Amino acid sequence: MKICPKCRYLDHEENGPNYECSKCGVIYSRAFEAINEEKIRQNEKHFARTWSKAGSRTQKKIGTFWVWAAVFITLIAFQAIRNIKSTGVNLPVAPAPAAKTPAPPARENFQTKYEMRTQEKGTCSFKLISNDAPNTIFILTSRVTGQKAALLYVKQGDVLEVHVPPGEYGYQMIQGEVWLGEKEHFGLGTVYYDGDCTFSFEQNERGTSGHIVRLNTLDGNMKPVRTARIDLN
Repeated sequence: MKICPKCRYLDHEENGPNYECSKCGVIYSRAFEAINEEKIRQNEKHFARTWSKAGSRTQKKIGTFWVWAAVFITLIAFQAIRNIKSTGVNLPVAPAPAAKTPAPPARENFQTKYEMRTQEKGTCSFKLISNDAPNTIFILTSRVTGQKAALLYVKQGDVLEVHVPPGEYGYQMIQGEVWLGEKEHFGLGTVYYDGDCTFSFEQNERGTSGHIVRLNTLDGNMKPVRTARIDLN
């Protein structure tokens, strides 16, 4: 006997042919074929849903893994920095900018500031040779007016030549290492000198006369005397 897959009728062989239902007339083979096809479709849908859920869970697990990996790496780096600081290892530090040494005054500033007080154009040569003498401010003062006619700066080992107006001039000197300005001069190491002679510059029909001054500490031709502070104004 068979159970009809459509109407669920219990069909006995004595009721007639056993290939169709004696109650509803459905062909058993066709009915079972349709049932099998429906089961196959249902199984395919179930498999698709199951695979989709499994892929979603896998992606979530992968995302969670990378989040925890990033946290772990950050903790390791932080601990490494703490270990470096605790062991006294010095990290590289950008060098501090070097302090600027005050630059000496430009020659032009000193020459023009006092030399042009007189309207007469300088024609007589005056040459300063420093060699091993310290940096020097050399002051020419008019013997007639008492005013500073020229204030010249000559560096150690340098040679300077200018032209001054004819006349009689005394001199003073200020010496030191690093020029700090007209108020501080060369700082605590500044030394002041009064001149021991008079420079005479002449101009006539035969030409002009000049002077050469050697400031060398060994074979110089100047013998000034140390004095108190000299005002540049």
